[in-house]
Amino acid sequence: MYRLISFIASVMLLQLSPQARQDIQRQIDSLTNLLKASEAVNEQTKPSGTWRIIEEKDEFGRPSGASHLMSKYSHGRFSNSATTDSELIAAVRSSEKYAWICLLEYGDQVVRTNSAAYSINVLDDSGNVQHFNGIGRGSYIEIAVTLGGLKPRHFIEMLRSNKQLQFSIRDGYLSEYHFTVECTGFDELYKALWPTW
Repeated sequence: MYRLISFIASVMLLQLSPQARQDIQRQIDSLTNLLKASEAVNEQTKPSGTWRIIEEKDEFGRPSGASHLMSKYSHGRFSNSATTDSELIAAVRSSEKYAWICLLEYGDQVVRTNSAAYSINVLDDSGNVQHFNGIGRGSYIEIAVTLGGLKPRHFIEMLRSNKQLQFSIRDGYLSEYHFTVECTGFDELYKALWPTW
């Protein structure tokens, strides 16, 4: 296919005047240089470990000046009244002081949380289990400041000080979610964005 396109382009170029061919060649060279520069920038801004910085944008698509960290998607399993041990994809997001969990059932269906309460147990590298409460916020679960659970600050500290965290999340309707998040690179990026916290 590539050879056919290349052949057609060559034939089309031969039919053009020398000046038009030079203009097209300059445009091709310009695009080639732009692609090379873009690849160099992408190489410099690769994610650290399994985390990356997401620059937030306003409603017009302009940079808002705010950022958050997001883990790569992790594979896990979920069960509810309709299924057992089905495919789950999960990710964790963090700002300076808050954290959220995003869940995709069957690998592509966003869990609509709609103000539901969640019980979140997190197993750290040392084998300790910490309990957090979560509140559904539409397409994600926010680690909430509620009675009986640790604060988001404690959750962020767990992300900063562990290699991986295992999650067991339950809602009040028989749904259970199990997955593991790699923490490699989180602390490095966190300190780069928010060095004083």
